[in-house]
Amino acid sequence: MNEKWMPVTAGVIDILHGVAAMILGIFTALVSYSLGNLFGSGPPWYTYWLVLGIIVAGALAITGGIYALKRKIWPLALGGAIASFALTLWSLEYWINIGTYGLSINTLYGFAPVPAIFSLILTFSAREQFKE
Repeated sequence: MNEKWMPVTAGVIDILHGVAAMILGIFTALVSYSLGNLFGSGPPWYTYWLVLGIIVAGALAITGGIYALKRKIWPLALGGAIASFALTLWSLEYWINIGTYGLSINTLYGFAPVPAIFSLILTFSAREQFKE
């Protein structure tokens, strides 16, 4: 049975999450720096550390996704899937405050971890398909 679709699907999900995170991280850094210069005060000190963490996790998700597409180095592909999931943890805030939002655009944010969890499951399931 041809099950090559599992690592390929996981890799595509990881790459998409990684690219979105890198774009978000760079945009956040640029906007916070620009607004800080515009209003004469910089962003809080932790903003740049958070942005750096988002960009590093995005790079790890992209790298893991590429190795999942190649079906090589399973631990790195798994690390990419974990980083992809970690990038979606911000959306769990929706489920914590589910009573305050109701149905709105925030409802979509609550489902952001679903593809990342799917990617984790696929990466775990496809371990035998990787060439170490």
